[in-house]
Amino acid sequence: MVRAVLSLLALGAILYYLLIIIPEQRTRQEGTARDSQLKNDARSKSKTPLIGDQVILDGSGDLVMLATRKSDYAAVADAWIVRDQARLRQMESSGRLILVPGGTKALLIDASLGTANVKILDGRMPGRSGWVPIERIRKP
Repeated sequence: MVRAVLSLLALGAILYYLLIIIPEQRTRQEGTARDSQLKNDARSKSKTPLIGDQVILDGSGDLVMLATRKSDYAAVADAWIVRDQARLRQMESSGRLILVPGGTKALLIDASLGTANVKILDGRMPGRSGWVPIERIRKP
């Protein structure tokens, strides 16, 4: 009698696993794959660059200035606004500022308060990174 009850319990557990647990796992996996595809579709259609996206540094044919440290960004911007060429050259020679041509490919690493941190992907400075105004980046 005890053996029969244990056999029925074991059979019930196996049926429960086959009929309930496995189909639930498949549904979850399919849902996760579908959600991931929807996120990728939305990301590719978005015109706003997101962290991790490849971007183009938009200099409209001009050079794009990148402050090599976030803490240098304000000083670079101030020097550019007042057109202080001597100060900009000094910042470039000291490594606080790098210049790349407009159209350079980069990877968006971070963004905050109107600035973007990018890593240069091509040109003469691949691997270097710096901070630029957010309006100087666009999706390819």
